[in-house]
Amino acid sequence: MNLLVWVVVPSICQEIASASRTTATGVESIPYVVYGGNLWYVADLPFSYVSEEDRYLVLCDLLYDILGITPPNTQRAIYRIEDVEPTADPAKLRAIADYLSSRNVPFAASVIPVFADPFGVYNAGVADYDQLSWEPELVDALKYMVSKGGRIILHGYTRQYDTTANPYNGVTGDDFEIYRVRLDTNGATLYTGPLPGDSQKWAARSSRASRAWGTPSCR
Repeated sequence: MNLLVWVVVPSICQEIASASRTTATGVESIPYVVYGGNLWYVADLPFSYVSEEDRYLVLCDLLYDILGITPPNTQRAIYRIEDVEPTADPAKLRAIADYLSSRNVPFAASVIPVFADPFGVYNAGVADYDQLSWEPELVDALKYMVSKGGRIILHGYTRQYDTTANPYNGVTGDDFEIYRVRLDTNGATLYTGPLPGDSQKWAARSSRASRAWGTPSCR
């Protein structure tokens, strides 16, 4: 839910970032981030949903200012290939590795070693499971990415939670694995707490199982 705020006294409060909303009379610009004294105010929860072009980037860009830290004079980044799970196309991964390597771009693949679709959302209602150890061509493609300078990052075990919609459909990559998430009446995500069984032992067991299913060179 967005909470509207207005700058009434500009001499003590500044509008740092603006947002737009559609009204009955057109599009209106409204304050999104405001700052005054030691107070920073963001008009919503920017991490409630994260995508490549979402407003959370505004908060990321302001973190040094909010924390009062002078950033180091470096420009470093890594290209991340997200949610690489056992149904991924090996040929596309090889092509991505070739291109990024040719451009000297550092990159990493976020790998999920086990794919689960317990309700058959993408398989005509029939439960569907896959794992890296059943996909040798995909494992070879991941090793090829490493040979091109890429890194493999373990991105969960199944990236979903058993046979529970957490919060969407139970499918790997669509849902959450290590935290209970629900949807409110408006469809916004609510992070409600750890999952049953959450512990250091559970995390270590998932990590070991991930390696056992064929994830190469995890870091």
